[in-house]
Amino acid sequence: MTTLEHRAPPLTREPAWWGMLLLIATEAALFALLLASYFYTKFQTEGPWPPDGIADPKLAKPIVMTALLMLSSVPAYLAERNARRGDQRGLVLALLATLLLGSAFLALQIWEYTEKADLFTPRTNAYGSLFYTITGLHGSHVIVGLLIVQVTLGNIADSLPLGLDKLAVLARHKSFGITILGLAFIRLAWRGFDRPPPLPPMPRWQLLAARLNHWSLYALLFLLPVSGWMMSSASNYPVSWFGLVQLPDLVVPDRDTKEWFHELHELCVYVLYALVGLHVAAALKHQFFDRDGLLLRMLPGRGP
Repeated sequence: MTTLEHRAPPLTREPAWWGMLLLIATEAALFALLLASYFYTKFQTEGPWPPDGIADPKLAKPIVMTALLMLSSVPAYLAERNARRGDQRGLVLALLATLLLGSAFLALQIWEYTEKADLFTPRTNAYGSLFYTITGLHGSHVIVGLLIVQVTLGNIADSLPLGLDKLAVLARHKSFGITILGLAFIRLAWRGFDRPPPLPPMPRWQLLAARLNHWSLYALLFLLPVSGWMMSSASNYPVSWFGLVQLPDLVVPDRDTKEWFHELHELCVYVLYALVGLHVAAALKHQFFDRDGLLLRMLPGRGP
C-alpha cells in the first residue's frame, strides 16, 4: 500500500504579512461601523443635524489634521522601505518625520476638544457621543503609533553595532527623551497652578486605583528619561538635547551601573504600556458606560 503525502502549497506571503492585513481589515471594519452608525443616526433624526442647536462643524482644522495624517503615511512607508534596504539613517529620519507629524495631529485634536467641550459633551446627545467616540478612538491609535515609533528608535539604536550610526540614533532617541522629561516638569507645574476638578462619584477602590495609576504614570514620565540619562552617563556617552545643549553626567562611568539602569529602563517601558492601557480602558469605561463625564475632565481649563 502506498501512502500519499499531502503537502500544503508554499505560502506566497509571510505570516506577518497576513497578520498585518488582518489588523488593517479589522481596523477598517471598526471605523466603517462607527461612520455607518453616525450616518444612520443622522438620517433617522428628525430636524436639523447636528441637533439641539449645535453649529455645523468648521472643516478647516479637520482638513489640516487629515492632511497631517495622510502625510505621515509617506515617511512611515519610507521607514519600512529603508528598513528592508538596511538604510538605518533613512529609517531613523523617516521615523522622526512620522513622530513629528503625529504629534502635530494630536496637538490640533486637543485644541479642537477644548473648543468643542464648551459646546457639547458625549452626554449631550447622540451627535456628541458619536463625535467623541470616533475622534477619540482615532486619536488613541495615533498615540499608540507614536509610542511604537519612540520605542522603535530605541530598539534600532540597541541593535546597531558600535559606531557613528548607533551614536546618531541614540542621540535622537535621547533628545526626544529629554524633551519628554521637560514636558513632564511643565505638566507637573501646570497641575500645581491649575488644580483638576473633583472626580465624579465612584467606589473607594476605584478612586484609590485611579490615583495610584495616575501618579505611577507621572513617576514613569520622570523615571524613563532619567534612567536612560543615567544609563548613558554610566556608559560614558554624554547626553545632549538635539546637539544644542550638552547635559552633565549624572553618574560616573561603570559597566555594572550601566547594565542595571539598562534593565530598569526596559522594565519601565513595559510597565508604561500596561499602565497606559489600563488608564485608557478605565477612562473609556467611565465616559461611555458610567457616562459621568470623566474623559472631558482631562481637558485644559477644566479646573474647579
